[in-house]
Amino acid sequence: MAKKKQQKATKTPEFTDFDKQIVWYFIENKFFVPTNPRGWIIEYGKFLKNLLGLEAIIDKPTQTGREIKINSPINFIFGEFSFSINLNGTTIEKFGFTIIIDEEKFNFHFDNDYKFEDKIPEYNKIDLEIKLNDLQKHGKFENIIREILINKIVHPALHNHPSTEIFKGVRLGFAIDNPFLFLYKLAFQLIERGADFNDKRFKLKEQELNRLTKNILENFDLKVENKINLKKLFYN
Repeated sequence: MAKKKQQKATKTPEFTDFDKQIVWYFIENKFFVPTNPRGWIIEYGKFLKNLLGLEAIIDKPTQTGREIKINSPINFIFGEFSFSINLNGTTIEKFGFTIIIDEEKFNFHFDNDYKFEDKIPEYNKIDLEIKLNDLQKHGKFENIIREILINKIVHPALHNHPSTEIFKGVRLGFAIDNPFLFLYKLAFQLIERGADFNDKRFKLKEQELNRLTKNILENFDLKVENKINLKKLFYN
């Protein structure tokens, strides 16, 4: 009797940079593009207070016409920041931040009039969900999510360090056009007084990254329009 040919094991395809771009597009739009911006900021304020040990309760953001803003600076142990966001429906027209860390001041402004369209044109909504479903089955999907978060939030490629030696672990990534993502990244960078993520003496940044990775995996339902519950985003 002829022996059956042994089938070769199918090799798991590697994630391409474009695959990672698709997954990040999904993560950002599902988790950091809220349908209720003012509610998002209110929950963020509670999150920030718990995470950084704020000295004062954060004012609830006011909304006048298209503008959402914090009227007084948000104080934390080693500095403060204030911001305003101008919206036209769900379109972000302008936003600005003023951040002071150990008396060093950073001003950051975004103006949508000078932004070009950088969405992913190759995929319509159905194709995107099919592609995401295939990527989700990858054996190393959790590791890929973590790698993407490290590249986008923990250690963005383009970033600024405060000049004070004690805050050298803070990496403020300004190459961004989403104020909500910027706010989360700022909170993450200031954990444990800006301790470096790779310094094993400090654990809280690692814990927050693990928490966010877990929440993304548990809420990866392929529907970008199904925004994550805010309490899950900030507290789960």
